Parts: sequence; structure tokens; C-alpha cells
Amino acid sequence: MSGKTRIGERLFVALQRALPQHTLSRLIGALARAGWLRRPLIAVFLRAYRPDLQDAAEPDPRRYSSFNAFFTRALREGARPLADPALAIVSPVDGTISALGRIEAGRLLQAKGHDYALAALLAGDEVLAAQLRDGSFMTIYLAPFNYHRIHMALGGRLLSARYVPGRLYSVNDTTARLVPDLFARNERVVLEFEGECGRYALVMVGALFVGSMSTVWHGDIAPRGGRGPRALAQPGPGPAAAGRGRALGDGPHRRPHAARRGADRRPARSRSAMKPSPPDWRPLATRENLQRRAALLAAVREFFASRAILEVDTPQLVNFAVTDPQLHSAEVRWPGADSRLRFLHTSPEYAMKRLLAAGSGDIYQLCHVFRGGERGALHNAEFMLLEWYRLGGSLQALMNELDALLRTLLGASALGPTRVVSYEQAFQEALALNPLTDSDEAIAACACARGLDAALVQRCGRDELLDLLMGTQIGPRLGEDGPVFVHRYPAGQAALARLDPADSRVALRFELYLRGVELANGFEELTDATEQRARFQENQRSRAARGLTVPAIDEYLLAALACGLPPCAGVAVGIDRVLMLGSGARSIGEVLAFSSEHA
Repeated sequence: MSGKTRIGERLFVALQRALPQHTLSRLIGALARAGWLRRPLIAVFLRAYRPDLQDAAEPDPRRYSSFNAFFTRALREGARPLADPALAIVSPVDGTISALGRIEAGRLLQAKGHDYALAALLAGDEVLAAQLRDGSFMTIYLAPFNYHRIHMALGGRLLSARYVPGRLYSVNDTTARLVPDLFARNERVVLEFEGECGRYALVMVGALFVGSMSTVWHGDIAPRGGRGPRALAQPGPGPAAAGRGRALGDGPHRRPHAARRGADRRPARSRSAMKPSPPDWRPLATRENLQRRAALLAAVREFFASRAILEVDTPQLVNFAVTDPQLHSAEVRWPGADSRLRFLHTSPEYAMKRLLAAGSGDIYQLCHVFRGGERGALHNAEFMLLEWYRLGGSLQALMNELDALLRTLLGASALGPTRVVSYEQAFQEALALNPLTDSDEAIAACACARGLDAALVQRCGRDELLDLLMGTQIGPRLGEDGPVFVHRYPAGQAALARLDPADSRVALRFELYLRGVELANGFEELTDATEQRARFQENQRSRAARGLTVPAIDEYLLAALACGLPPCAGVAVGIDRVLMLGSGARSIGEVLAFSSEHA
């Protein structure tokens, strides 16, 4: 390449930086929709790009009501027959594949010599990034002359949708080579799907002079700039689902991406005048999995009955939300005079501790709990939890009992030997990092080196980073050969566990992993009401600093602790996840009658 050409390319990119990108895109969008301009605009476009109109549903350019209608024209019936077999991945767009390959260490190829973080593309969604981490990706460039509607590469059910504000650089090869992290900088819409082959995503990456984005579910999504991602409302009624090859919308100058299990998808933009499909009313779980659930619940009750542990039932609708900054309680108001704000519980823990303080003895509970913002292959906003408490129990005794339960439910012969490691040991083995003694800077450097978004790393505190590293780098690799208990968490992650009297740096807390899935979280319970109040108040300060709602402290629980919670140990187990592993399901949706979006 000549020096003159390189200078020209750099000037091209510099001009883009200087332009008011969003203002220009809004202006272009308005002009493209102006009917009185359609003929001169279409004529100029035809001379410049010579698009092939033979496959268009309306091949006569004079019959379009606007330039935008022409640009996002539909295909004629049968113009793009689907490949066989039914599970084959079809190209979501007409375009040119500019990059294709594996996601290596959480990074995707942008252009020769340049890559970028998957988590950054997903706007810091570390959970989704972890699920897609070892998958594949594909980047497709839509040139101006291409057909610009986006289609489903695989059939799937929409799990979440987010608009991510950003810049609007061109996405041609020149800009891709010269602007680092281009696709993670530009405005985009992230669509997360659960399909026949597992989890995948479509990321519609915006570009200069694109006036808007749209999907068949959310309508027009115009560029807005802004400071952070925002969730797009789930459509209804019924699940948002589409079959392979179904149109999602149209995408002027957008780059669709794909990633994960065969090819997780990320599109260009979406818009369509299609009528919505009738809602799919059928259950997600097969009858066989419904029968497995019934058998598993019966086995749980038999296990605890044989140990004389009392089953209890506490209210799901409560007066106090949880203060933990990582959890979000669903709000409920009754119509009429009693319109006080109430909440769906995220755990029965507080109520069960009140029973323990009142002298219930050993107890367990099977119940549904609700946590906002949790949806994915391992998450549903509503899920079933098993929680139990043992008076005078130690962490080791509780781990032993949980291991026995797991082998009862999944079959002892199906599980390898159980391993117990400390949190410190797990980090040293996986990351050569000591979570108790290494500096904040060393932890941040490790997170960046492992592909976590640099801006996210900068915003996170020490314990948040450790939690991210555990969730994305360590946990998903634990328990391939058998159950793994990780215990003695840092004191900053104690939650409602007591600290180790012999080493106040760590809490008497454990988590259980099997085949990369976190199944349980257990504590030797904190019984000191003063210390618990201080932790709740710290939670409130943390929520306020993050701009989250700050709920009142549950005074019922603190009063019970002050009266005298006996020494005890307790654990919560995700029943849906246990059933998922036992049935060989690839996502939690396969073992639910109906997901939160489908209920």
C-alpha cells in the first residue's frame, strides 16, 4: 500500500471522528423516508451501486414510496431457499464474510492484526460472554448494494434484547483496520436467543448514515447516544420466537456477527412490516423432563424425611426487598386501599431464620424465588430453590450432606469423586493469582489479560472483580470429573455467613460446582444482629453509589437475630440446574414447563 493511500485512509477515519455522527444519521434517516425525494435518491443510488433487483418482491424501483422502502426492500417468494437439513446454519444476510473463526480467550478477530473483547461487544455482559466464550463467530459486511433485511440463522426463542449506545463509524474494511474495537464502539443492538443448537446471539452493529434500527418485536430503535445500555421491553403476549430463515428486519450498513455453539449470531439491524406470528403456547419441557422433575422432588422429600428434617412453607410475597447489590427484587402492589409496596422474595432465608430463632429445629423448604435481571442458559427470573438449615452444623458437615443428596438425585455412579478446595487454592491453580494477598492492581491486570472489558474492570471494586473472575474464568471449568466444593471465600463476599474466628480474612462460606455449573451456596450462618445490620447498611451504601434503589432493612430478621438465632449452617440449591444436569439439557429452559417470557 502506498504512503499516499495510507494518508488518505487516515484522513477518512479522522473525518469520521470529527463529524456529528448521530446528527447526520438522523438527517439521512429523515431524507430517506421523504416521499418527495424518492426518485432522485433512488436514481443516484442505482447509478452508483447497480443493485440486483431480480430477486426483489417489487423489481420496479419507481414503485417504492420512499428511498428507505427501496433500500429495505423485501425478497420475492422463493428467492432464498433454505438449506437442508433443518439444523443447518443459514446466512442471516446477503453480504461478505469479513471474519470467521473461534473465540480465543474471549476475543474476536476484527481485522488482520486486530482483535477485540467479546465482553466489550456485549456491553460488559460477562455472564453471556462466559457462555459464548469457547464458541465461534462470524462477521458479515453488508455493502450498500446488498439486500438489507436480516433473517434467523437458526430457529430460536428471544431471551433478551439490549440497545447499546455508541459511535457511528463506517464499518468498511478501511475503518475496521484503523479503528480499534470498532464493533464494540459503535452503536448496536444485542439479541440473545436460545435455539435448537443452544445459545447464540445476533449483534446488529450500527454505522455512519444509518438512521435507525428495528426488529419485528421492538419496532423502530432510533440512534440515541446515551451513557449506557438499556434493555428493550420483552414483546408479548407469548414468547418471542422465530423459525430458521424468518425475517427479523432490515439492516442498512450493519455488520451481523455470530458466536458460540456452532455459530452464535449477531446481526445488523432489523425492521419489518411482517405480522407477528401466533404465540407458541406449548410448554418448553418435554413430558419426560416433567416426569423427571416430579421424581426429583419426591426424592428430595424422601431424603429429608429420612433425616427427620421438617418441611416448612413461608410466604413468597414479603415486606422487605433484599439489600444485596447483586440481587434485584420484583415489586408488587395490590390494587385498592392497601397499596403498600411489597416484593417477591429472592430467597426464603430471612423467613426460615425467623423460624429457627423461634425454635423450629432443623428445617428445609422447596419454593419458587424471583430475581430480576437473570436470564440465560442457566438463569430464569423465577426458579425453584431448595434451602435447608442444620442446627449446630459445621460447613464440612453441610458439604457432606449436600454431596450425599446430590449423589442420591443424580446417581452415585454418574458422579466422580468429590473435591474440596479453598477459594484461594482455586484462584492460584487457575489464574496464578492469590485473592487474599495480591494487590488490587494485580487483580485488575489479571482480569484485563483474561479478556474482561477494560472499562468494566475500572468500574469494579476488588470483590466484584474476584466474583467476575470466579464466574467467568474459574467456575465454568470446575467439576468436570465430579462435584467440587469451593470454600472459605474472602470476607468481603461473606453475605450472611460468619467470618472464620481463626482467620478474619475469610468467611465460612462455600459454593458447589458440577460440570461448570454453580449448584449451591452455603454458609455457617451469622448470628450477630449488630454485625448483620452493619453489613446491610454497607449494602445500602453500595446500592446508592451504583444508582440502584435502596430498600429498607428487614427489621423482622434483625429482631429474630437479636432474640437469638442458634448456631447453624444453611445451604441453597438450584433445583432447576440439578434437573438440567441430570437430564442432559443444554439450557434451563428445557426443564421448565414455561419460562418467565413464556408464562
